[in-house]
Amino acid sequence: MTIPNELVRTALEAALIVAIADRAHAPRPLHKFLNFQKMPAAAMPVVRKVLDSDEAFRQRVAESVNLDAVDRPSLLLLTRPDGWEEELERLADEEAQARDDSREAKAEKSAQRKLKAAEQAREKAEGRVQEMAAELDRTRAALEQERAGRRQAETTAHSLTWEIDKQRERVRELEEATTRWQEERIELQRALTDAPQTPSPDVAMEEFDVSGMVEALGGARGALSALERALESIEAQLPTEAPPPSSPRSGQERRLRKEKHARRSPSPLPGGVHDTSDEAARHLVALKHVVLVVDGYNVAMRGWPDVVALPDQRARLLDRLARLYATKHTEVVVVF
Repeated sequence: MTIPNELVRTALEAALIVAIADRAHAPRPLHKFLNFQKMPAAAMPVVRKVLDSDEAFRQRVAESVNLDAVDRPSLLLLTRPDGWEEELERLADEEAQARDDSREAKAEKSAQRKLKAAEQAREKAEGRVQEMAAELDRTRAALEQERAGRRQAETTAHSLTWEIDKQRERVRELEEATTRWQEERIELQRALTDAPQTPSPDVAMEEFDVSGMVEALGGARGALSALERALESIEAQLPTEAPPPSSPRSGQERRLRKEKHARRSPSPLPGGVHDTSDEAARHLVALKHVVLVVDGYNVAMRGWPDVVALPDQRARLLDRLARLYATKHTEVVVVF
């Protein structure tokens, strides 16, 4: 077995010290190392070879050192008693085994440290996963709450939209009733004026009391304004993203909001068509999103001058406009 130089380092260092102290009698192979204060690694095999080959130098080194202070492998190398080689090999085996055990112990400690670090990393990751799961649950709950609030707001907006339509219809009916009462009153006054005057001192013309109608009309208009403000407030609270296209209610509300905020602009006429011609009127009423506003009183008077009764004129105008709507689907607003 080859004895490692590191095992007998003490003997090798002592040999180099003896050579440096007596340069004149130092073995020639050691001359190149005599100026070193500390034995270099390259000198160890050279010194070992000199000790094996130069018996006199080896004995001189053994006599110069305190053998009681030298470790057992170095002592065996310098003194070389009987059986020294076998004992030195045994010590080398024990040293090698000790080095292997030390390496294994270090490797085991390193593995344990790595395992502990891995366990800590796993526990930290599991804790983070639990935190993220809890955060996900909170986010889902908040999202569901927001969706529920949105659905409630959309339902309220939808209900308000229908209520506004009903209120507008009521306002329109009240306005028409008020106009009709006023027309009948004017017609009655005109008929009384044109009739022959006969003495009737005890008879006076009864005034039409429309105060109740006016009050109802004002209340309906106030309710309509309040509903419109409530709808605007709810629309402002709704998120800005577009609702899914599969929702009919959301599509209707989006259309109502779009129509509410849309600005009307003049529609161009075909080339060569004058804006005061019948052809221009027929073109315009056939367009989509066109609103036809009719001055009901004057149009009825000019359209049917041979009809004396105002209700008959009004009925004929409304009948004509109904036929226009049936054929063109034009939105018509009649003001009497």
